Amino acid sequence: MKRRKIIIAAVALLTLFLIGGTMAYFTDTESVTNTFTLGNVNITLTEPNWVAANAEGLLPGAVVAKNPTINNVGASSAYVFLKVTEPCYATNKVFTYTVNSGWTTVGSAGVCSGTGTSTIETVYAYGGTNMTELQASNSTNALFDNVTVNGNLDSTAVSALSQNAIQIVVDAYAIQKDNLASANPSSVWANFSS
Repeated sequence: MKRRKIIIAAVALLTLFLIGGTMAYFTDTESVTNTFTLGNVNITLTEPNWVAANAEGLLPGAVVAKNPTINNVGASSAYVFLKVTEPCYATNKVFTYTVNSGWTTVGSAGVCSGTGTSTIETVYAYGGTNMTELQASNSTNALFDNVTVNGNLDSTAVSALSQNAIQIVVDAYAIQKDNLASANPSSVWANFSS
């Protein structure tokens, strides 16, 4: 009898465990997934009027079409700059050009001095006292429309310069417009030189 009570108790206990293990409880969970996309800054530099053949065999006073233009092909607005590195002979720049409105000079590095060749770099910002935003899918106006071979170059300069390739190098820079502390051209340009 005692054994039978133990078996009944064990079966009852086992039944309770089985029933308890199969009982359903109300539960709930939720989750939120946020999708983020990042913008980007992407530019191209074009010179639609440049024809390389027009830059051959030039003499002082010759004018060549050259119109550096920045195109914003990225998804975000940007502030943009152009840096022009140009040759000098003695105290003269080899080329002259007129900067179009909408651009401002940020600064220059180097000077035309001495008796040989050297270079000078000038940085231009798109805008005036404050940068002008270049929105996505837009372009700047050209920094300048053409370059002119300096008419003050004497025969010694022309002879010396003809020994080497004479180049004007134009580099374009872009930085996101949003979240910058300042729109002052010098302050924004400092992000590239630091």
